[in-house]
Amino acid sequence: MVGKTLTLRHKSHLEERNQQVEGHLGFTQTIDPKLVNEWEIMCQKWENDRVPKTAKNPYHTKGLSESFGPSMLLPSMQLLMIMCLGLSEADVRKELAKEEEARLSNGGYALHQTSPAAFLSLGLELEDLQ
Repeated sequence: MVGKTLTLRHKSHLEERNQQVEGHLGFTQTIDPKLVNEWEIMCQKWENDRVPKTAKNPYHTKGLSESFGPSMLLPSMQLLMIMCLGLSEADVRKELAKEEEARLSNGGYALHQTSPAAFLSLGLELEDLQ
């Protein structure tokens, strides 16, 4: 009985692990390869360091502008990083509105009546309702 349970759990966890690996690969493909290499080296140093750790903690987030230049990320990843760094939804909406205004004032044009920021906001609201 225990063997069967452990086997089922093992298979389930392998599937979950594979999903995480695929997600990580997709994520790292959106980032500058030089930056990915730097992060991997920092993570290896951190993991190999003994306690008390003296290596720089690669998992500590200082802030988007301090960690790396936003130009190294695709726009969708910039939004994700902003959201992950603890900004409120209102802050993110303001930032997106500023970017949209700057884009339009620099000769950009709107493809749809709904702006990308409004579309994302609506998507988040729909997700909350589900």
